Amino acid sequence: KGNYFTMRLDETRRVMENVPWVAQASVRRVWPDRLHVTLVEHRALGVWSDGRLLSDAGELFVANPAEAEIHGPLPAFEGPAAVARDAARRYYEFAAMLAPLGMRIAAIDVSDRRSWAVDVTGIDGAATRLELGRDTDGIALNDRLAQVVAAYPMVAARVGGAPQSIDARYPNGLAALPPAKTR
Repeated sequence: KGNYFTMRLDETRRVMENVPWVAQASVRRVWPDRLHVTLVEHRALGVWSDGRLLSDAGELFVANPAEAEIHGPLPAFEGPAAVARDAARRYYEFAAMLAPLGMRIAAIDVSDRRSWAVDVTGIDGAATRLELGRDTDGIALNDRLAQVVAAYPMVAARVGGAPQSIDARYPNGLAALPPAKTR
């Protein structure tokens, strides 16, 4: 509302930040007759369990997920909204650790007790669930995942393919469930 001299810049900024894909807006006057508007866009990292999108900065926002999936499906995230920022940060850490195995993250689940599980797919399309447990169990999540990455080739060879799941919540090892038998 108003004109160059009477419009409220903070109100204009708030209106722009209510647009679904706008993460941050800045509005300022440029003398004598211009407005300078800067918009920062949300970049969708995944879809949270309640339908909101998770940005790469760890913020939950409401937008159309189909607009974000133009390059393929986004990973699914589930857990308390309070862990959104940590989930985004860990997604990048976990993805980098799993890259040497040719795996990509399909989903990250965080329980109410902060127990982490990661669903991954290999280059052959086989899905595996990695149960990592909690960060407070004496072993860091990244250390547990590093243990899984180091043991994965041997485990896959031993069980005859990509295991259905690997449980790394044990202090001195891990357990693997063999692939499902197909008829």
